[in-house]
Amino acid sequence: MMAWLDRARGSGVDDLQDLSSRPWGSIRAEHVIGVFRTGDVAASWLLVGHGGTWAVASWPTGAVSARYESLAAALAGLLALALSPHENRTLT
Repeated sequence: MMAWLDRARGSGVDDLQDLSSRPWGSIRAEHVIGVFRTGDVAASWLLVGHGGTWAVASWPTGAVSARYESLAAALAGLLALALSPHENRTLT
């Protein structure tokens, strides 16, 4: 994930934080990773892992991606989104 973060920093992504231990109400995720943009105090995206699959949720828009079969695939999809000049587009 550190190699991904190094690549993503060029798009304004500043940090990744494991948020799995926070209370998430009815969400039964095994993993929740916050992806933060430079200067933001809230995560712009959440990587949510459950049962070996992952999804990307956009905090500002509320959009949720289709299921990814691995964390690496979810990170690749997120990087493409973060680099997009139209980052509010529908997640795929």
